[in-house]
Amino acid sequence: MVSHSHPSSPIVPPSARSIYIEGKKYPLSEQVVKNIETIIGFQAKQEQKLPLHDRFIEKIAAFLGKSEFLLLTVIFCY
Repeated sequence: MVSHSHPSSPIVPPSARSIYIEGKKYPLSEQVVKNIETIIGFQAKQEQKLPLHDRFIEKIAAFLGKSEFLLLTVIFCY
């Protein structure tokens, strides 16, 4: 089932409704913008459904994957 409800304020700001390729601006169609907003909304709902422990583990994994963590580890080990 596809939901056709859209928020009153757009998720994608008007300034981001176009892309730049080799310096040229190409506007995105309204359907593409709606699709992007639908995907963003779906992902946000899915993240809210995650149990607390899963969100906690994801935050730890995101930190461990950062270059700052690697730098601190290298500095600490030497």
